[in-house]
Amino acid sequence: MILPALPLCLALLLPNAAPPPLGRAGAPRATAPTTPDAAPLPAMELVDRDGDAVRFALTPSGRLQMFLCGELCCDPVGRIDYRASDGYVDVEEAEGGVEGGAYFNLAEGEQLKQAAYLGVLADLARVQWAGDAPVALPPAVDALLDGNRDDAELQQSRPGMRLLWAQLLEIFPTEAAASAAVARNSAIVLPYLNRPTHIAGSWAVLQEKFGSDEEALEVVTKNPGLLSCNPRALRDSSADDVRRMAGLVDGVEKLLWWKNS
Repeated sequence: MILPALPLCLALLLPNAAPPPLGRAGAPRATAPTTPDAAPLPAMELVDRDGDAVRFALTPSGRLQMFLCGELCCDPVGRIDYRASDGYVDVEEAEGGVEGGAYFNLAEGEQLKQAAYLGVLADLARVQWAGDAPVALPPAVDALLDGNRDDAELQQSRPGMRLLWAQLLEIFPTEAAASAAVARNSAIVLPYLNRPTHIAGSWAVLQEKFGSDEEALEVVTKNPGLLSCNPRALRDSSADDVRRMAGLVDGVEKLLWWKNS
């Protein structure tokens, strides 16, 4: 059988394959723009459970600021206390800061993703994080970074892994299903191989191609690597090609399971 030519993102990725050497790509880090055309600094906007607009933003010097209803309320942020049970966030200013601080509760439907992204901003700004972790990683997922304990930069990418994991939990119906996807293709949750925009963008493209969440979920369950594709490249592939490659990846996975059992 001759397979049609497919974009690179649909190429067969064998499960449990070793990731490329870390020297080829580094964990993401904060950098201040040096030209007018540089990418904007990281920031996040949300609406809390009381309906108030909250914004966190990094400054060019690396400080994290907090705005509440459009007004600066903490500059710089020095400590964030988080309680996962109800999404409670208590923000305190750093010593010598201005404006004080504030507290709020993350919206229920967005709590995981928002807490994960806030954790990334806190890490970039070296803000102390106290209380619960932004997102609890299952031991098997967390262990993916433990094999490289000597790589300090990689260890510091754990906040990015939490953000990717939170994105997966928005797609797969259960934590067990998301964990199974990571077991098939760990690249989808490794910050030096994937990014949140690829997960969200690829999922949106698949929903559009197949017309239902159920069929899109079936495809990414068979081939989780689709969630690490560049959405623009994925859009160029037909639904039949995506479905065919997912079936091929699933077949290889089952063959390897049978061989190793």
